[in-house]
Amino acid sequence: MKYNKAEESIRERLLVAGIKELENHGFNDFSLRRVANLCNVSCAAPYKHFKNKEELLFALMDYISSRWYILRDRVIECYKDSTPQKRLTAVCVAYLRFLLATPSYITILTMYPSETNLDNGLRVKISEPIARIIEEIIPSEPRFAALRSLCAYSIRAYIYGTACMIRNKEVESVEETVALFDSVLDRIIGDAQTKMEKIIQESEKQQ
Repeated sequence: MKYNKAEESIRERLLVAGIKELENHGFNDFSLRRVANLCNVSCAAPYKHFKNKEELLFALMDYISSRWYILRDRVIECYKDSTPQKRLTAVCVAYLRFLLATPSYITILTMYPSETNLDNGLRVKISEPIARIIEEIIPSEPRFAALRSLCAYSIRAYIYGTACMIRNKEVESVEETVALFDSVLDRIIGDAQTKMEKIIQESEKQQ
C-alpha cells in the first residue's frame, strides 16, 4: 500500500483536534462532527481513519502515551547513575508535569472500562517503569509483596490526586506544590523503606 502523506497528516490533525474536543467536552459529549470542524474537513473524514468514537479514543490514548514514553525514557536515562529513590522521584515529577500539560490524558485514564472497553493492560504499561524502580528499592521477595503494592498504590494515588488538585485550582502556586510533591514523595519512599527494615527484623527474630 502506497504511503499517503496527506492522509497521515489529516489523521494527526484529527488526533490533535480530538484532544481539544475531549478537554472541552469530556467523553459523554465527545463529537466526531466537532472534531472534523476543528480540522476543516468533511464530517465523513474521521471515518476514513477511525471506525467510531471509541476507536479514535484508543488512538488518542496511544498518541498521547507515546509522547509520555519518550519523555519518561529520557528522564530514566538522565538519572540512570542516580539512586533508585532519586530516579523514582524524577520519573514521578515528570509524570505529574506531563499530566498537567495534557489534561485529556487523565480524562481518558479515568473513563470507566464499561464505557470505553479501555484495556487495563495499557494502564499497567503506563505505571510499569515506576513499579520496576520500586522493586529496586523494595526487593521482589514474597515477604515484601504487600509493601510493594502499598507503595505503588500510594505513589500513583498521590500523583493523580496532586494533578487533580492543581487542575481544580485548589492550590495557590503550582511550582510550590510540585516542590511539596517532591518532598512528600521522598517521605512515602522513606516510610516504605522503614517498614521493609521492620519486616526484615521480624523475620530475623523468628529464625
